[in-house]
Amino acid sequence: TGALVDEDARLDRRLWTTTATAGFRIHRRLDGRVQAGLVTRDQASIDGQDGPADTLGVYASTLEWQLSRRTVDARLDWTAPETTPGATVASVGVAWENAEASTRYSSQSSFGPFSAEADYDRATVGYYAQVLSRPAEAVHLTLGGRIDESDTYGTFETYRLGATIEPVTGTRLKGAWGRGFKEPSFDQVFGSGFGDTGNPALEPERSRSWEAGLEQELTAGAASATVAVTWFDQRFERLIQYTFTPPEPGDPNYFNVGAASARGLEIEARGRIGRVGLDGSYTYLETEVLDPGLATDAGFVEGEPLLRRPGRAGTLTGRYHLDRGSAAITVRAVGDREDLDFAAGFPAPRVTLPGYATVDLAAEHALPVPGPAVTGLIRVENALDTEYQSVAGFPGIGRVIRLGIRLRVR
Repeated sequence: TGALVDEDARLDRRLWTTTATAGFRIHRRLDGRVQAGLVTRDQASIDGQDGPADTLGVYASTLEWQLSRRTVDARLDWTAPETTPGATVASVGVAWENAEASTRYSSQSSFGPFSAEADYDRATVGYYAQVLSRPAEAVHLTLGGRIDESDTYGTFETYRLGATIEPVTGTRLKGAWGRGFKEPSFDQVFGSGFGDTGNPALEPERSRSWEAGLEQELTAGAASATVAVTWFDQRFERLIQYTFTPPEPGDPNYFNVGAASARGLEIEARGRIGRVGLDGSYTYLETEVLDPGLATDAGFVEGEPLLRRPGRAGTLTGRYHLDRGSAAITVRAVGDREDLDFAAGFPAPRVTLPGYATVDLAAEHALPVPGPAVTGLIRVENALDTEYQSVAGFPGIGRVIRLGIRLRVR
């Protein structure tokens, strides 16, 4: 934006993610599966004193933030005797998650030193069940439900119903209806910083959605393809909003008040001929603010679209299959979308960010080494180093090169 920046300010972050999964056969019709995961993030935002003359206001500060999330998911899958054209599989499980966070802040200012610290934790247990059934040759049904119990937002139920019907070979009609939620963040519940008071009474954000679509398989000689068209409609309620001016002094800054909707069309296509595969997708999206709630700026205005949601987006991937690997190129295109330009003053006006397209490259190849199967991986994201902005005033990530290996032991 051309604004001056503090060159000695920096952000240090270390992220660790690990997952372990085990599956086992209890009975010829009963299988078990357990998955455990750990995610930790250590982050520090450091802004030192610029020099001996830098003594006005807050001239040095450090904010440290640590988060750990532990998860365990255990599930049983029972396959019923095949008395119908397809087997019925019933699954039941329990998922546990515990998250802990701590913050440490210290600063030096013309008013003297200051420090503050806080520790948060919360736990959630979810119980879920799902049935996959094929009561007739051309009918597939899905029924699933889950109950989450949290020590911060209480009990919440979600569900999903889905059906696929194949009236003629290669043609499938599908539909689904369900309910979802998004739990409040740590800051929204426990926040206690300057102008940021959390609300322990917050409820999860809620969503209701339905979709209907058609999928068609096509064949011509050695070539095969599948084309799918889906219309979706979503409603978001009790969205969590922040307000600078709470109703009463000392009240929290976060409330469940907003509502919005999103609807659109998705088109997907997959095809292959010989060693060449081609996948593509396109999304047309309409969003609208239904209830601005406490919003007083241009970011959440009744009748206006939601910020940073492109009306059109698509991807196209070409893949070539080798004897011991594959190579692929992907083009991602994102259309215009609205955002707020905070560099233009207060209140921030709405701006339209231009569309952009990036190119990704990927390849993998099995390495001729004894013992376990070893595959070398390379991925280049934004290979052309395209300049774009996903958020107004913040440049998108440039070219990224990732190298890795995959081991498979039998």
